[in-house]
Amino acid sequence: MAFFQHLTTDHPDVLTVADIVTIIGIGKSTILKMLEAGHIKSISSSPKHLIPKPYLFEFVATHRFLALSSDSDAYREILESFEVWRSQK
Repeated sequence: MAFFQHLTTDHPDVLTVADIVTIIGIGKSTILKMLEAGHIKSISSSPKHLIPKPYLFEFVATHRFLALSSDSDAYREILESFEVWRSQK
């Protein structure tokens, strides 16, 4: 979770879907599906989801996040940068 706290340092305390797309590298439609299913909590719902950082941190700590199989280069880069970050700790 500390890795994602580091990634979100320059983001506001309450995130938008666009922020989450940028932070974790998953497509907007996938994020919206996860919000609608309740896998990612939010403080408001469609059409504008607002997600406090702790809710994002809670989600990325789940097996659901780690088990995502995404063709997104951004998602793979996030996971690779996590490995580099972790090896430097």
